[in-house]
Amino acid sequence: MVKSKYSVTFWINLSLSILFLIGLFSVVALGKINLFENSKKIPLPNWLFFLLLLILVCYLLYSTLKAAPVYIISDSKIQKKRLFRKPLIITEDVIEEIIMFTRSKSMGLETITSSIKLKNKAVLKIPNISYSNSSKLRVSLKNYFFKKIKPYFSENKKANDDYFEEKFAGNFLTSFNTLLLFGFIIGLSVSTYKTLELHPERSLIMLIPIAIFYFAFGFQMYFFIIRDNSLIIKNHFLPWISKKYDLKEIIIILRKSVYKQSDALTIITGDLQIKSFGAGSLKERHWEQLMEKFKSIGIQISLN
Repeated sequence: MVKSKYSVTFWINLSLSILFLIGLFSVVALGKINLFENSKKIPLPNWLFFLLLLILVCYLLYSTLKAAPVYIISDSKIQKKRLFRKPLIITEDVIEEIIMFTRSKSMGLETITSSIKLKNKAVLKIPNISYSNSSKLRVSLKNYFFKKIKPYFSENKKANDDYFEEKFAGNFLTSFNTLLLFGFIIGLSVSTYKTLELHPERSLIMLIPIAIFYFAFGFQMYFFIIRDNSLIIKNHFLPWISKKYDLKEIIIILRKSVYKQSDALTIITGDLQIKSFGAGSLKERHWEQLMEKFKSIGIQISLN
């Protein structure tokens, strides 16, 4: 039996919604908003404006919780615990099919989702982004409900074990992420120049936001090397990071476009693990060459 566990992304979304709610009530409690006076800037009574904000924040909170119900998967049933509703118990006889990998959105973000289609046309979704143990949930589905799983990849890798080394990376110095980082550092330096001139001891404090931005952009700056029978993943900004995948263990490779982020390479392995690596330095031609290389090796580059 496997029970779903919430991911860091889920807790961040939930925490932000709760903080918005607390902040809204704090502003009223401190007397910053008088609910019984008309707002000069907004042609609505303050209490009505507050009510609309409250409804919006509560909706965000509810949507976050609704997007990630608790799943318990065992050898005979799937249990879905829902907010303010009775648990839903699904047995094998009511399942039409299980699609292991589909593209969808959860909490406003694109992710890979496992979909359980029922005979009554209802669909249960298990988004990868919402659960920290999503791979274990997928393995449980495969073990307990194997007959219901729709084939999700084609076994057509070439027998050739000797692939020439090839690197797929753009010029990271001219990438959007690098230019944005340099722009932030220059803007921060210009805006704080006079303050630092008067208080030079505060210079070290300025390193904190720079470090935050550096690591934030750094995790969008991976590049890829195919060497012999392996896919090696390195990082332009964080050179100590190096990950290696045996090409024989990879069943699906996808290019994922993320809103306001660099395109990412999503890797699905035979043990049903899913990992994504943002590659901000890669241009369109690099992506085309990379995906064509995987295709020539025999790795599936789309979902069935």
